Amino acid sequence: MSALAIAVAGCGETAKPTETPRATPVTVADVQEYSGGEGVSYSASIVPYTQLPLAFKSGGYVTSILQRPGPDGKPRNLQQGDYVKKDTVVATVRQADYQHSVEQYKGQLEQAKAGQLKAQQDFARADALYKANALTQTDFDSSKAQLDSTQGTVATAQAAVAQAQQSLADCELRAPMDGQILARNIEIGSLVGAGTQAFTMGDMEYVKAVFGIPDTLLSSVRSEERRVGKECRSR
Repeated sequence: MSALAIAVAGCGETAKPTETPRATPVTVADVQEYSGGEGVSYSASIVPYTQLPLAFKSGGYVTSILQRPGPDGKPRNLQQGDYVKKDTVVATVRQADYQHSVEQYKGQLEQAKAGQLKAQQDFARADALYKANALTQTDFDSSKAQLDSTQGTVATAQAAVAQAQQSLADCELRAPMDGQILARNIEIGSLVGAGTQAFTMGDMEYVKAVFGIPDTLLSSVRSEERRVGKECRSR
């Protein structure tokens, strides 16, 4: 019985054929130097050739910023992208303190002029007496020195008035050129000092691309300038 069972079991198995591996085609070529023409790409920032900071010459509280109509038609403060013309007042600081200084120095100038007028009259009398041999040399020289002193006082007062008037004028920050606002760093009510940068302006008529490349590629890079038409400027 055991021999019969073995024979039956052996008849139920089927022998599997052996598979032959398929050949993979291979192409043989000589090694050559690669000379691709797609180039190298870099990310660049487009910036204006001329870019200027606008800084206040007189310090104080910002009382006004130039306004332009916004998308909703309502006025808004000057902001990035707005175009301004040369000499346009873009911001001002409080002028009352500077106006007070102008009036104060003008008063000192009037006093100095009054003292000069009196010194001129005194010297005229002293000169007449000296020529008539009725005044000593010492008194004549003293009268002349007093006149010279008042003239110096008047000149000093005039310079103080001019400086105060210039400081008052510098309360207005003006655009130094035609261009676009690139950044604004102030708000109404900001306390600024002399030299505080309020805006950054740029002339977008000429622009340049700024990007970094390895030093080894500098010899293969050339620069090229192209003028952008005025119609392309955003106003």
